[in-house]
Amino acid sequence: MAKNIRTLVAAAAVPLVFAVGNVHADYTGTCGDRFTTLDMAIVGATFTNDMDRTNLRGKVSGAVTKVAYEKIADAITLLDAVSDKAYALATAAKPKLDGPGAKAIMDGSYATIMCLNPNYIP
Repeated sequence: MAKNIRTLVAAAAVPLVFAVGNVHADYTGTCGDRFTTLDMAIVGATFTNDMDRTNLRGKVSGAVTKVAYEKIADAITLLDAVSDKAYALATAAKPKLDGPGAKAIMDGSYATIMCLNPNYIP
């Protein structure tokens, strides 16, 4: 019974995720402006698969949560993953992300990392 309820809730939530998938988030708090800029870069990029956009935005959201709990190293790990994934999507044999979009995402990730830890060395 509990499994059926979880399935029903998940099925109901999926359209909501995709309905707001192209609206960027305005983040506040530590480096909020950098997180917002990064999210705008992800929303503005051209992906062949919206699930890739959703996954990158989820990583950014996760990094914001890590910062809120003062887990800066974990947040940086997630931001590195965003940059690495953008690069992988753009340089795949069949690119799934446009080059300028990938560059904007990678630059945004780096700027956010440097805001969180100016002494960071990749």
